[in-house]
This record gives sequence, structure tokens and C-alpha cells, in this order.
Amino acid sequence: MMRKNSKNPLPKAKAKAWKVFSEYIRRRDNGVCFTCGKKAHWKEMDAGHYLSKNKCGPVLFIHEINVHSQCTYCNRYLHGNLESYSRKLEEKYGMGILQELHRVYLETHKLQYTVQDYENLYNHYKEKLCQMNQN
Repeated sequence: MMRKNSKNPLPKAKAKAWKVFSEYIRRRDNGVCFTCGKKAHWKEMDAGHYLSKNKCGPVLFIHEINVHSQCTYCNRYLHGNLESYSRKLEEKYGMGILQELHRVYLETHKLQYTVQDYENLYNHYKEKLCQMNQN
């Protein structure tokens, strides 16, 4: 009896979407750390979240304002450098942005993305990268 391949395609689709989304964020921000201002090539930076990607599920992609280029020190060793991150978010986007991000999180954290959702995100951010390259 042949066994059907039971591998779940969702993690692969999510990783593919994350890869292009992360590149878009780091290139959008021109390799400048949102929290400390360090400059480096975009490939040397992380795409750091204000609301942790480990907790936020779909917020990982839903709100671009939640994700900015960060140096590895701020993102990994300072765990996002959240005090600076929150201050910079309010400076850039105005008072109330932190509440808006939390509202979006509460509305979306239980969403279940499909492979098609991740493919759509991949295509969307791939297109945004192509547009960046044309400018």
C-alpha cells in the first residue's frame, strides 16, 4: 500500500513569504536600524518586529508598521530594543500607533493562514520588490 505524502506545505509557504517580506522591509529601510540608527548593507540587517513574530502569528505580515530594519544587536541581543522601538514608532507614525498595533494583533492573532494566503503575500511583496528595483 502506497502512503500518501503527509508533509504539511504550510511551513514552506510561510517561510517563502517571510523571505521576500523580510527583504522588502530591509531594503525599504535602506539598511538603517530603526532603533539605534546603525547603517549597514540591507543583507546584514534583520527585519525586526515591535510585536514579536513568535507571539503574533499573522501580524508577522499584516502590518508593515510592526516591522522595520534592525541591526542584529538590537534585534537579537536586545530582544528588539523595545523601549527605543516604541519611542521611534510614535515619533514616525504618531501617538496611538502602539494601541493600533495591539488592536490589529487582537483582531488577527487567531487567524489561520492557508498556503494560498502565503502565496498571495509572496506575490504581493515580490511585486513591491520589483517596483523598488525599477525606481
